[in-house]
Amino acid sequence: MSSLKIVKSSQIKEETISKYIPRVHSQLESIRIQVNQIISEVREQGDKAILKFTKAFDNIELSKKEIKVPKEEFTEAYNKIDSDLLKAIKYGKKNLLKFHSAQKREDWSIEIEKGVIAGQVYRPIESIGVYIPGGGTLAIYPSTVLMIAAPAQVAGIQEIIMCTPPQKNKKIPPEILVAANEFGIQKIFKVGGAQAIAAMAYGTETIPQVLKVIGPGGVWVNAAKQLLSNIIAIDAPAGPSEILIICDKSSDPRYIIVDLISQLEHDPNNIGIIVSDSQFLINQIKDSIDSYVSESRRKDIIEQALKNNSIIIKANNIEDCIRISNLIAPEHLE
Repeated sequence: MSSLKIVKSSQIKEETISKYIPRVHSQLESIRIQVNQIISEVREQGDKAILKFTKAFDNIELSKKEIKVPKEEFTEAYNKIDSDLLKAIKYGKKNLLKFHSAQKREDWSIEIEKGVIAGQVYRPIESIGVYIPGGGTLAIYPSTVLMIAAPAQVAGIQEIIMCTPPQKNKKIPPEILVAANEFGIQKIFKVGGAQAIAAMAYGTETIPQVLKVIGPGGVWVNAAKQLLSNIIAIDAPAGPSEILIICDKSSDPRYIIVDLISQLEHDPNNIGIIVSDSQFLINQIKDSIDSYVSESRRKDIIEQALKNNSIIIKANNIEDCIRISNLIAPEHLE
């Protein structure tokens, strides 16, 4: 039987939301001290701290010379990936470059009055660090590489480095390496989590210091970004993700379940919320969701997210569903 909890809409109020939905801000506070300690050690000890935390958090023991991805791993990556995937990566690159090229702003100026000229000049920052989540059993995100690298290339950023956690075989997924290499990114380092953000902010013996860090991550990555935002520029903190689905008796439970788990499968900290005024539909979802989860390659991640961060809310009517959605203000709403 699914571990999805069911609560009545009357229980969902502004003062009780945090009880049922463990959102990022509360998670950030709980780990802030630990993340600060990680940042301090990386700043003071450099690569030594990187290796220590990679062993502690990822259970992977690297040597100093293994932190940076060697050239031969890029060659291996092209030999390993499916030809259709390579075509898709190249196709995605072409479209993203086309889109961001159209988005690029031009310098401009106007004469305010005689002898007074004002305007804007656009120049790229010199360096960025890209963070790509993954490692262990988490999903692989070549699309994230494409969507970050394309605007960076169009902008003309000279140095782009990347940090991403290694898999158990001490390697980076070939899909990630190929996507990065298509944009000429070859300074890739096998490090994840808060320690990766700290390394790019301060620099280590192996990892260069950059001016801005971008890319999604879990709560540890977000905490590190926020704590380091006075040292480096950051993008908007992203993740853990959340989805809220409003549905009624006309909804197909299969579609609801698939949409829900497609968000949850990326991170055990992701949040899933179903709001419905139909008890019959809620029962269908509860009775069916286990079979979908059991067939997923990311079963363990989904089960954790369902148990710890997901609920079904029984509403009185559609207006009540909308009230709840407005109160929660989810990242993704269906």
